[in-house]
Amino acid sequence: MRRSRFSYWTPSPLLALAFLACLHPCAAQVSRPPAGARSSGAPWRVGLWEVGPIRYGMSVAEASAAVGDSLHVLAESSSPPCDSCIVPQGAPPGFFLSVYAGRIQRVDVIAPGIYTSDGIQVGSTIKDLKRLYGDALETTSGLRGQLEFWLWSNDVNRRRLIVFETDGQRIVSYRAGDRQIAQFEE
Repeated sequence: MRRSRFSYWTPSPLLALAFLACLHPCAAQVSRPPAGARSSGAPWRVGLWEVGPIRYGMSVAEASAAVGDSLHVLAESSSPPCDSCIVPQGAPPGFFLSVYAGRIQRVDVIAPGIYTSDGIQVGSTIKDLKRLYGDALETTSGLRGQLEFWLWSNDVNRRRLIVFETDGQRIVSYRAGDRQIAQFEE
């Protein structure tokens, strides 16, 4: 198994703990839609640079305008760098957006039906992932020992990342966004 070759940034243990404290409440709530939520029926595709109409790096106000609806706060945190975790009111259940320093920097997907821009979703096989991305994938082990596949953006600084977590055969969740934020595990 090939190890990840990234050497850009090593998170401090304190920063990693702050991140974990932020996302844990979100993941527990995102499996069900927020009260009063309605699905817009519009597809929410996850890419290296955006999720649906929301580009990573947008402020919450810009993202609300892009969606044309309010964003529902799932959890707030006083632990830097995480401000809150949100979902668009019209979005299907199974994903949430993470806000850092007032900007949307990451999306987490934990349920099938929300596809990447290339058609991968929770439940897709590792074989599908390798067939689609081939050598562009980096293979590594997560903190809990699970097999992960990392897909980097093509820009010179590799600023964006999608991390596919697996059970050894299928994708069980994935996260995307700013590379420094997306590389953290929950």
